[in-house]
Amino acid sequence: MSAVGSRHARLVDGRHGQSALLGDQASSAGKPRLLRLGRQQMTTAQCCSLYPFQADSGLGPRGILMGTTWPAGALYFYDPFALHADGALDNPNVMVFGEPGSGKSAAVKCLLARHVGLLGRGGVGRQAFIVDPKREYEGLAEALSMTRLELRPGGPHAMNPLGTVPGSTETAAERLLRRHHLMAALLASLAGHALDRAEDAVLGWALEAIGTAEENRPREKSASLTDLAALLESPSEAMAARGATSRRELELLARPLWLLLDKLVRRDLAGMFDGREALGGIAATGTGIVLDVSAVFSDKALLRLVMLAAISVLQACYLVGDASDEWSVPRRFFVVDECWSLLGQDEAARFLQENWKLARARGVANVAVCHRVTDLGAQADSASSTSKIGDGLIADTQTQVLFRTSSHVLAETQRSLGLSSPEAEMLSRLPKATALWRIRGRSAFVRHVRSPYEETFTDTNARLSG
Repeated sequence: MSAVGSRHARLVDGRHGQSALLGDQASSAGKPRLLRLGRQQMTTAQCCSLYPFQADSGLGPRGILMGTTWPAGALYFYDPFALHADGALDNPNVMVFGEPGSGKSAAVKCLLARHVGLLGRGGVGRQAFIVDPKREYEGLAEALSMTRLELRPGGPHAMNPLGTVPGSTETAAERLLRRHHLMAALLASLAGHALDRAEDAVLGWALEAIGTAEENRPREKSASLTDLAALLESPSEAMAARGATSRRELELLARPLWLLLDKLVRRDLAGMFDGREALGGIAATGTGIVLDVSAVFSDKALLRLVMLAAISVLQACYLVGDASDEWSVPRRFFVVDECWSLLGQDEAARFLQENWKLARARGVANVAVCHRVTDLGAQADSASSTSKIGDGLIADTQTQVLFRTSSHVLAETQRSLGLSSPEAEMLSRLPKATALWRIRGRSAFVRHVRSPYEETFTDTNARLSG
């Protein structure tokens, strides 16, 4: 009390308007006067202000309001780009885990809606790119005036995974590397095994050839999967010279690759990724793009292929401009829902990880949405490189949002994320729309709040109940 009294703090009795001074103040008789306070009645809403140092300070007011902390009730703001700029995060990537019905999808949609809706203006500020495998982001796309493209075999919107966007800052070497990684992942997924050294070399020579052709005709649209398939079906003399072999020998080496690629451009997936469109104009001016790939969600093998190609299509959109200039190049959220579908095969998982690391330098926050932490390794053997890549994705993601989690995976969740015992114990008992936010070691339980308007486009069960 003496420390407070030295500052002559004054408490006012709200009922009687009387006041008393704290401290060793002498009475008129020269003796210390006892502190007397009038009785005060208040609710816990006011009483909590008497204990300010027990309230969670949160991450500060820079950002978008996501909800309130529990049990303190402090406002919880979040902006991965502001935190990254302030040095509070080394990367802006986000991973969201939770059982179906726990509220994770609604929270992700609110995060996007508030950032893009409040800070996005005509291709600057904030944008969102989304790979939607279950047609859950249709309402969000309408609310934010995003471009939504439904991809399906024989559909009207054929994309180009090899495409480039006008104004791209990619060098020729970077473009070749990106295309090579993508095609190795696509073809390995189709074949069910990694490409051997000869196949990988032939693929590289073909990609070099179409890259050279692009440079010789810069005003035309970029190369496509159809161009690549034609070159693998009938290799050029330049490719044969590059491989120090005959065209006939090269045709025999390239034929297995052509048979796989033919499946993409002429058979099962024809009409999805055999186009030339690169989405450059849409990405430059709009609030974002939703690629709806729900047509193949029931086929896990095809889903992985389509997800890989969709990621490449959207990846090309943010390889434009100097990402260090936030005023000219927007900060973008790149959402991959049902992320588990990419982690059942080494090349596909590696392509996702490379995209994760590339986006850091491009002003992009990757957002992966999964049901469980174990999804990141469940599709592969625990000792495989794919499982290790899953662990690497977690290590490269400093924002982890955990909704209600099944009790039978709590031990693995605790181990993978380094949760404390009380945090892990709470996860199985969290109510809907409440999550554990872990940001670079700082933890808080947050109750997410939606407005009535937000409920109209974030309710995943709307189609079932309506």
